[in-house]
Amino acid sequence: MFLKELHLKHFKSHESFDVDFTKRISLVCGANGSGKTNVLDALGLIGRGKPFFAESDVRCIEDGATFFRVEGMVEDNEGLFKNILVFHDGSKKRIQLDHEEVVSRSSMASWFPMLMHSPFSFRLITGGAEERRRWMDRILSMIDPSYLQSRLNYQKVLTQRTEFVKKNGMASHQPITELLDVYDDQLFDLGKSLFDQRLLFLQGLKEIFDHTVDQFEFAGRNLQFDYLSVYHHNDPKTQQRKARSNDLRLGRSTWGVHRDDLQFTLKESKLRWEASQGQQKVFLLAMLFAAAQFVESHSGKTPLLLFDDVFDRLDEHRQNLFAQSIDGIKNQVLLTHTSKNYPASFCDRIGIFDLTPLP
Repeated sequence: MFLKELHLKHFKSHESFDVDFTKRISLVCGANGSGKTNVLDALGLIGRGKPFFAESDVRCIEDGATFFRVEGMVEDNEGLFKNILVFHDGSKKRIQLDHEEVVSRSSMASWFPMLMHSPFSFRLITGGAEERRRWMDRILSMIDPSYLQSRLNYQKVLTQRTEFVKKNGMASHQPITELLDVYDDQLFDLGKSLFDQRLLFLQGLKEIFDHTVDQFEFAGRNLQFDYLSVYHHNDPKTQQRKARSNDLRLGRSTWGVHRDDLQFTLKESKLRWEASQGQQKVFLLAMLFAAAQFVESHSGKTPLLLFDDVFDRLDEHRQNLFAQSIDGIKNQVLLTHTSKNYPASFCDRIGIFDLTPLP
């Protein structure tokens, strides 16, 4: 997949912005506040139907304007061109793919896979379990739109069950028990399907990750990540049943894949405590490169890789290792940086788009 053109109208700080991407590697540079991250938000709308950073679509409308328009031209892996248009008039967002209305969220999840590293990516290490589940779910949805639908189905049943236990408290008479049986059976089966897909994903990712992390010469071995799930118990069905009384007492659902987590460790200690910020960034970049390979091998689509302020916290040596990793792949890459400085190995192979206002 290759983004050939991007056109913005009244999008955040950009009254008008038009660019043709002719080189595989592109650098969008400019001072803080010049609109670099806003370009990434526009790409989020193109790739997944919503911005990466903005809290809501309507906030993407430029101050004083009544609408925004984001349009892109994408060449797929077969050499076919696809047009994507996102328009918001202040009350409703419309998305058209090749001039046909897009109505399904799941159809947007996989049409043009994008993976991004930004300062917010550190939440994968330092944030709560929800951040890591969201990361797994986002990547799996890029590969298989039906995964997203399965997760939405799970969430629907989970919400219904949670409302039910809130309402009925410690009650345990027969009709309540029977209805809980129905909810729990549905959650168990839906959750097991999600668990199986997550497990296969992480097993495949580990094999690729061991290679990508070595490219960055990560200081210290024994770096690993593990999937922690309720389905790893010997008898998960019994564990689910045991949680029922606690759920009725607390008024929430405490058992299920919505409680799963990933654990990142270095030298048998949690990565967030053992690794420096630079080492954490190297880990995240290696995970991104591994995920990109996994997505392409299972979807047949080459993800667009986005790096927001990527050179921050990397010493010169690791900046060069990052450049070598970019050289070794075929993905289209878009970088943002406050200056035009970049590893010398990129030379003339990089397209530069300077957002610094003219004097």
